[in-house]
Amino acid sequence: MSRQLFTLAFPETSAGARAWMDRVRAEHDRDFANRVAPHFTLVFGDNSVPEAEYLQHVRTVAEAVAPFPFACTRAVTGTDHQDETGYAFLIPDTGDGDILELRNQLHTGPFSGLLRADIPYVPHITIGRFASVEAAGKVCDSLNTFGIDVSGRITALTIVAMDTQGTIQEIQAISLSRSKA
Repeated sequence: MSRQLFTLAFPETSAGARAWMDRVRAEHDRDFANRVAPHFTLVFGDNSVPEAEYLQHVRTVAEAVAPFPFACTRAVTGTDHQDETGYAFLIPDTGDGDILELRNQLHTGPFSGLLRADIPYVPHITIGRFASVEAAGKVCDSLNTFGIDVSGRITALTIVAMDTQGTIQEIQAISLSRSKA
């Protein structure tokens, strides 16, 4: 059975922010809401790098990065560039540069060939999946009307594996451990 490895950052948030994301995802992204907690995807699925090498590379990057804050105050529409599916994304207003830099650091060495430069990357937490971008836009507009406050810290990278049936299993969480000087 072939499985793909992903590198995710599960945000540390308040219990209220986590409950809000869980409610929105349960309504608008049932499939993934039941399989994986809210997260930023930093390295998309791959099975070309041997697992031991994959884990070591993520560990090396994590050891060189300090934990950092983030804050999301708006939902925007997104697409996966493969079909008409629309998404509702929480986009960070604070911490987006840190997430981009972390993603860039991960896509070095054995991961350098994994970067899809042809697909724009915007740091985000997916909170909904829809049949169209238009439908996603309506939900984003509604969510933004009520105000969004999902903030916290990114303190670790988590490697997960997804098998051919879509089952997601956590392999290892690695703390961001560089201290800020």
